[in-house]
Amino acid sequence: MTLTVTASTPGGDTPRVQINVSSSPTLNGALKVYRTHADGSQYRVLLEAGAAVIGTYVGLDFHAPFNQAVTYRAEAGGLVSAETGPVWLVSDQAWLIHRSDPDLSVAVEKIIGPAAPVKYSSRATRFQVLNRRLPVHRHDYPLGGETGTVVVKCESAESVAALQANRADDGVVLWNSPYTVGELQWMWVQPGDLDISNPGGVRGFPFRYATLPYEETSQPDADAPVWTYAELAARAVTLYPTYADLATAYAGKTYEDLKLAVI
Repeated sequence: MTLTVTASTPGGDTPRVQINVSSSPTLNGALKVYRTHADGSQYRVLLEAGAAVIGTYVGLDFHAPFNQAVTYRAEAGGLVSAETGPVWLVSDQAWLIHRSDPDLSVAVEKIIGPAAPVKYSSRATRFQVLNRRLPVHRHDYPLGGETGTVVVKCESAESVAALQANRADDGVVLWNSPYTVGELQWMWVQPGDLDISNPGGVRGFPFRYATLPYEETSQPDADAPVWTYAELAARAVTLYPTYADLATAYAGKTYEDLKLAVI
């Protein structure tokens, strides 16, 4: 029995990589997909909840880094696939990618720049020993992640609303950018207070500045709970070729169950 995975970049409103997994002979098992970045680091791809290979699987990775070669491997039913060939997700624009709903991801129009120094915090602990002038420090490897503040120019009311919608649940997001050196590269962040200011000082001024402090954090260990309609339709066509197949799989369920991929 073999498991095969391929990856491609189909385009779309939100940058994405399409993942195709197939088994021979037909396998029915829970699926995990891992992405390997150019630096050798590996991340589990955040798929929809309950992702499984039922002969085949088609899914989307919205969190691949821009402008670097990545590869994928799949695991299901005790099988491990070979790595795919390298795939490049090309973009010249930075994005705030929502962890689970691609419709809430937003392209960042113009980065004015970090408003404050980028910091990498020390995790060392200071101990003052009795009867000694100098303290002792216990270091904790490694140095902390990146923290800083980014200022974005929003050139329309629509772009301000999109940024507010992205931040509405106050959750972890992916900062994905075309930069491959220096700060503000691909990283999961927990943003702080969203500060939107009007540099013109009058109501009709045409743009706003959005100031967003951030702290680098771990990738959320959760799959995407909600699908867009297009993703749901593509998945249904793959898994349930006929209406009878779909009706059987979701007997007694509601539309919301279907949208949440709860079987």
